[in-house]
Amino acid sequence: SCPDVLDILYAEATWTPWTAGPLDFRFAAQYTYQQSNGDDLLTGSSFDTNQIGLKAEASHGAVMGTLAFTTADAESDLRNPWSSCPGYTSVMVQDFNRAGEDAAMVKVSLDLCKALGLAGVTTYALWVGGWDRASGPNEDEIDLDLQWRPFQKQWKPFSFRLRYAHVDQRDTGDSL
Repeated sequence: SCPDVLDILYAEATWTPWTAGPLDFRFAAQYTYQQSNGDDLLTGSSFDTNQIGLKAEASHGAVMGTLAFTTADAESDLRNPWSSCPGYTSVMVQDFNRAGEDAAMVKVSLDLCKALGLAGVTTYALWVGGWDRASGPNEDEIDLDLQWRPFQKQWKPFSFRLRYAHVDQRDTGDSL
């Protein structure tokens, strides 16, 4: 809580079922609630809103697949004045937490150390699509990420990362 600005409640639950096979699973749910308070210094008027998210992950060896879904209250956008949004569909460029927005994510991660012996190298590709927002265009985002964290003592404090993001606003013909 920040007096005269914003109250935020965040809760998350994760469940990892026991599996006897080669696949590992993890399921999670989250809830975010925000409301203005006091003098409403963040927006100048009062608001309250929330977002609910569900996520499922499956991994086998070097590969992990993730599916996620979030839905935001139609009354008001979620705010993130100090950092990023904690939503499962919050990615490189977009948060997919606008008023009334539903979003789905598909992500595939690969540990190239396990897969190909490239020590410290990981990569992922994801797509997020947002729809049904209260106003404005629907959006899609595609992200690609390649990261190397060297194990050698002299390079250990460093990591190197290449990232790419593309946002397409559907129903307008524009891309960001």
